[in-house]
Amino acid sequence: MRVSDIPFQSANPDFFMAHFDLLSDIQRIYTTAPGRTGLLPFSDNLLRLSKVPAVTISAIKSRVRGAGSEFILNTDIRFAGANAILGQPEIGFGAVAGGNPIG
Repeated sequence: MRVSDIPFQSANPDFFMAHFDLLSDIQRIYTTAPGRTGLLPFSDNLLRLSKVPAVTISAIKSRVRGAGSEFILNTDIRFAGANAILGQPEIGFGAVAGGNPIG
């Protein structure tokens, strides 16, 4: 069975997706086992999402920052409503934006 399209939409009216917690234990992330692509889990998920053999669609009605923005950038189509706000806060503290640039 082939899926023709996969839509993503948030149930939270204020955010598309929760962002990364800057106060979390960063070493836990870097010591996590790599995913199937050989990348760390979040980057692995983004790369695999970008390669899904179906059309992926993001419906954006609210704020999308950081990890949420990286997620939607890896979908094929993005529809943004009048209240949509996209941002990459990583730039403000010198981190590489884009989920370790994938594409």
